Amino acid sequence: MRTYTAILSHYPTDPPTANVLDSTLVGTPALVRNDVGLFELVLNGAFPADATVVFVGFAALAIGDEYDAKAKSTGLNSIAIEVRDAAGNLIDGFEKLSIHIMVKDPA
Repeated sequence: MRTYTAILSHYPTDPPTANVLDSTLVGTPALVRNDVGLFELVLNGAFPADATVVFVGFAALAIGDEYDAKAKSTGLNSIAIEVRDAAGNLIDGFEKLSIHIMVKDPA
């Protein structure tokens, strides 16, 4: 089992950041912003959809309001993350979003 645990933050004027707490992945995933509220962890071959489980935790927007975050494997190379405000709008500007990824080792 390979794992990745990090705390993600994004401030609208800066690139998103990952404070990695633990990782047994082969390589370091890049955290990128694709659009407002849409982010991606990318690492070639690391996240097969049928062998990857992703958990995200609740935190707060940088402006102090609540938000909802979802994450899933989108194929072999990436984890898609979307962040929405309480009204359901995609948003930037969050802090302390915890993410934990587990990937089953190939048989």
